[in-house]
Amino acid sequence: MKKQNIILLVIAVILSAIAIYFIKFHKENTMGDCGDDESFSVFAVSDTASITRIFLADKQNNSATIERKGDYWTVNEKFRARKDAVDMILKTIKRIEFKNPVSKAARENVIRLLSGRSTKVEIYAGKKLLKTYYVGDATKDQYGTYMLLEIDGQKACTPAIVHIPGFAGYLSSRFFTGEFEWRDKNIFSYNFNDIRSVKIQDNEHPKESYIAFNNGNNNFDLQGINGEKFTWFDTIEVKTMLGYYKKVNFENFLPNMSQQTKDSILATSPFKIITLTDNKNKSSILKLYRKQNDGLIDFDGNEMEFDPDRLYAYHEELGIILIQYYVFDPLTLSLSYLLNKPEV
Repeated sequence: MKKQNIILLVIAVILSAIAIYFIKFHKENTMGDCGDDESFSVFAVSDTASITRIFLADKQNNSATIERKGDYWTVNEKFRARKDAVDMILKTIKRIEFKNPVSKAARENVIRLLSGRSTKVEIYAGKKLLKTYYVGDATKDQYGTYMLLEIDGQKACTPAIVHIPGFAGYLSSRFFTGEFEWRDKNIFSYNFNDIRSVKIQDNEHPKESYIAFNNGNNNFDLQGINGEKFTWFDTIEVKTMLGYYKKVNFENFLPNMSQQTKDSILATSPFKIITLTDNKNKSSILKLYRKQNDGLIDFDGNEMEFDPDRLYAYHEELGIILIQYYVFDPLTLSLSYLLNKPEV
């Protein structure tokens, strides 16, 4: 019996030695010279409330600095940043996790890819640099993202594959560097009681133009653009319309539009002009222009002259932007509609 136990003990020792060898071999094959330094696998910043600035730069010399300013963020110290984009990158920074190292066999190729195409991310709390890492492309299965961490100016010896547990996809698209992509797309943002009046000038149908006044205490006035006052109108519709100006966003900036095209648009007459005046007598003006159709056909098989879904708008601070009828039609109701009369 004792002899049998000794044999079993010897077998157990041999198996343990084999297991240790293969674990060591696998680690060396994947981690290379990284050793046991686990600091190079910690990408997340758990306390995102402490983050005050995020710097992003890509290999095409594009960069963006996202900075906290009280209860909002700015991009490149010039414009308010999109809240949804800031929330997304902070959530990513908080939840990102190391999945596994890049194998030793693939390491050189991945490092080469990161050197040629990646986004450098620096995360700060005040003046303190919390994290620096390089964000690369997705893995072949699209369920991971190649990243390389840097600590005290020293890069990790091998890239890592990272992910967010429970999220099926890659993360590189969340670390973008375009200023226009980060800029907030808000045009109007007014509390209801801060609105003094909204003027809708309809140049295609001048008789449909008007000014709606918010007098406070649920009291409104409606008058024609030439001063004609209306004793009866649908106050509920007027109130609803003014309420829509609490938060109005546009679809997109148009940074690649040529100057010739811009000049051509602005040379035409806007078909509508919105002028919102607040209680401090400050006005915000938005001019709406029809967008030429790009080959769309109507139900009768005829090519439409104008795009039925989108149009251009000009704002002094934003320039020419792309907007949608779906968003702006409720903001520019016709006078006939407010008077419950057939439109002219």
